[in-house]
Parts: sequence; C-alpha cells; structure tokens
Amino acid sequence: MDDRKAKIPLESLPQLYRDAVIITRQLNIKYLWIDSLCIIQDSNDDWSKESASMGEVYRFAFLTISALDSQDCHQGILIQRAPSDTQPMKEDGTFIPLNTLQRRRQDVIMKSALCQRAWVLQERLLSPRILYYSAAEMLWECLSCTARESSTSVAPFQPTSYEYQSNQCRTMKTQLILPLDENPSYPISPPSDWYLIVTEYTLCCLTKASDKLPALSGLASIFKRNTSYKYLAGLWEEDFAGGLLWFAPIGQGQRNEERSIQPYRGPSWSWVSSDLRIQYKTFPFQKDTYAAADIKLFSSSIEYVGQNPMGEIASARITVQAYFQKLVYEIQLGTRRCFVYNDEGKRCGSGIFDFKDGEPRARKECGGLWVMQRRMWGLEYFDQDYPLPPTYLLYFLIVERVSDAVVENCWRRIGLGWAIPQEMGFGTQQLDIVLA
Repeated sequence: MDDRKAKIPLESLPQLYRDAVIITRQLNIKYLWIDSLCIIQDSNDDWSKESASMGEVYRFAFLTISALDSQDCHQGILIQRAPSDTQPMKEDGTFIPLNTLQRRRQDVIMKSALCQRAWVLQERLLSPRILYYSAAEMLWECLSCTARESSTSVAPFQPTSYEYQSNQCRTMKTQLILPLDENPSYPISPPSDWYLIVTEYTLCCLTKASDKLPALSGLASIFKRNTSYKYLAGLWEEDFAGGLLWFAPIGQGQRNEERSIQPYRGPSWSWVSSDLRIQYKTFPFQKDTYAAADIKLFSSSIEYVGQNPMGEIASARITVQAYFQKLVYEIQLGTRRCFVYNDEGKRCGSGIFDFKDGEPRARKECGGLWVMQRRMWGLEYFDQDYPLPPTYLLYFLIVERVSDAVVENCWRRIGLGWAIPQEMGFGTQQLDIVLA
C-alpha cells in the first residue's frame, strides 16, 4: 500500500492498464480509475464501501474506456491491425462499400467478451461517454450520438418510445445519468426500467455468486435516487407485487437448471436466488387492473454482510398478507413446467418452476400465494391448452413450507403459477405469511 502511494511504475502494470494510461495521457485527462488498483484488494471493508458508490464513479466519469475483446488485463487494446488490401466486388463490376460489410454496431458490443460480464452492465448504462476498443475498430457512444471507425456517418440519438423488450432504450439510460430536477413530482424511472435492467443483467456471467447484488448496486442506487423507492434484495417495496412476477424462461442452453447448491445469495422470493436468465410478466394497462387480490407487504427484515445497503445479503425474510390456498403440483418430465391442481383434484392452472425438480410426474403438496389478478388483452395468454383468453388471469407464487424455520408459517418460493381465478376452487383465505 505504501509503495503504491509513493509511485506505480508503468512497467509494473499489465498491458491493458498501460494502454489505458497512454490513452488517458493523450487525452490530457489527469485521473484514471481502474477498479483493481483503486479498491484495496482482499479488504472486505474497502470493497463494501467502494462497491456502494460505483454508480457515481461511472456516472460522473469524463470518459469510460471499454476494452471489448480483451480476455484479461494482459491483453492490450493499442494493437497493430492489418489493413484490408482488397475490396469485394459485385457481379456488375462495382465495388461494395466497406462500411456495408461491417457487423452491426450492437453485435460488436453486446457479443463481445467484455459484455458477457455482469459487472460491466452498470458501467455501460451509467457512463455518459464510452470509447469502445474492439479487435477491428473503435466505436463511440455518448448521450448525443454514436459513431464508429468503419463508417463516416454519425448517428444522433433520437427520442424513442418506451419498449419493454428493447434493452437499449435511450430514455432509460438518459434518465439514469442526467441530474434530477430540484423537486421531481413523480418517479423518474418507471418500474419497467428496472425489469429491463434485471433481464439484461441475468444474461451475463459472474465469477463469484456472492457478487450477485454488489455488481448491480451502482444501478440500484441511481434507480433509488430517481424513485425514492425502498430496496428489498433486488426488488422495490413500492412495486413489490410486480417485482414478484419474475420467472426463468424454459430452455436456457448450458445453464444449470437444478436447484442451486451455491452459497446463499438472497431470499427465494427474489430473482437474486436464481442462476438462470430472468424475465417478467408486465401489465401496461394499469387502469383496468383488479387490485383486490394483490399481495400486501407488512414488514421486511434484511441483514447485510457489509456496509453496502444494496450489496451482499446474509439473510432476508418478509411478512406479507395474501390469499393463500393449498394446492398440488406435478412437474412435466424433462422440463420445469408444471400443472397445478386445486383441493378437489381438478387441474386449475400451470406454472414454471424456478429450478428442475428431482421427481417429475410425482404430485406434491404446495401452497399458492396470490400475487395479483390482471386483465388479459388481445391474444396474450399463458397456456396453449386454452384456446381463448379469459377476462382475468391470476398470478400466484408456488411455495413450499420451510420445515426448519425459526418463525411460524414460513414458506419459500419454488415457482410462478397462473390460473383463471374461477377455476382455483374453494378454501382460499387471506393469511399473514412469512417468506424466506
């Protein structure tokens, strides 16, 4: 530590860091932030403190240098590139402009080695200016425009309508970066922005499972600034019911879909507990909702490992009031899909488990914790077995009892279910439930 405070010889740094120093000096910028140099390594206290403010580090940076194709810190970005000595020709004898052969800008960035890392998402979304170095070219991005070395055009950012499926929504990034008005009268970032962030975040990979929340804490802190919401282990108290409607889509390729045996990362009701890619059920037409069945949050108890109130969690549980029903589920063979039966033995709905069950086709008792009812629109529906959509659809958590819990009536989430409310049957009552 004392040696580094005195001086850091350039030749002592790996190649990528040396290149970053050269670029910074060429731009006449005085300061350079590199996480592994600026955060004391193997110090849990310093790590906890600095990870809590990473959002501000990138949001207030003059420029972020992004090494897209460097596999590690020993692979530099100031490299010799072979010039193209041929230009393809069309059948009519005219040449194909080189910029029409380039890969889509979005593909160059999103399919790079760097953007597969979960830690990079908040760097990309919170940096006002980014200079990307790929193996073939440089690319530029700021809040005004994008540009690239292989093209002579500069693309200005145009206002775009909000679209849940677009993880590059310009409005979302702008709202995260720009300062707030002095007295904002409404949340600047809608809950659906958070769904976008989580959906993209869970596409990425983490080396340490315990970093699941710390690697997102910068974005979480800015989102809290924009909304004044209370953070609950990856969810928000003011959007609690909507935040529970996450699920892991079927068919995740190489990802392990078995129940996780990794160290504790978070409670079962939060997407943080899953290693799979996550999506959400969203409902844009709030005026037509039926809120009588919505789950209500009574209290929460969250214990953190360090000083970061949006970082690693040691334990968490919540107490909710919701309609509860005894059910039976049956996992379909070779998948995480399940059928749900009411207390009369009649199939009343379907669901997706958060992990693969070890005993498919075996019927097991479970609980159904009602989350919300929402009107279906158009052809949107949940199950191919039903040819026409109903007026309303009920979403509920599939839960199992925690046998060794220190509190009474404690349950854990194991999946998300849906059903036509009229088919759920009788025996439903509103109870106070503890979720761990």
